[in-house]
Amino acid sequence: MNIFQDVHTYLLISFIAMFCLLFKFAYKRLDGYLDKRAKDVENRVNSLEKRKLEIEGQLAKLRDDFQDIILQVDNMIKDSEVEAQKIMEKSSMEINEMVNSKRLEYKAVTERIEQKFLTETQSKMVSLMAEALFNKLLILQNNKEAQNIGVENSIKIFEEVHKKYTKH
Repeated sequence: MNIFQDVHTYLLISFIAMFCLLFKFAYKRLDGYLDKRAKDVENRVNSLEKRKLEIEGQLAKLRDDFQDIILQVDNMIKDSEVEAQKIMEKSSMEINEMVNSKRLEYKAVTERIEQKFLTETQSKMVSLMAEALFNKLLILQNNKEAQNIGVENSIKIFEEVHKKYTKH
């Protein structure tokens, strides 16, 4: 078999010729285009890496800011709790003071009422006792018909006491 009669040989020769022509005329253009494309890709990668670093820096700053905010919020909560505790203690003290002052006020009113009641009761008792004594003396006077001048004087004194206490 002859090599030149085979189709594969011509196909191989045409492939090598096409390759040589492409290499001679298109290689520089393809090489330049590929170099340019590689540089573009490299520049984009570099800019993305720079952007990544910037974003990581911003993220770190945001994390720090977030931690600061969390600390501030925690401090505000603690301060609020302390202030609320102070307000509760103050309110409790004010309520205790109000209760104590009302107790004293009620105690004073109660004592005045008791004193008035005792005074009225004592006055009524003295009046009733004086009236009873006066009635007994009158009975005694009627029975003995002026036996003793001292009895008449006692009656006058009791009459004055009776008048004095029955006016109330």
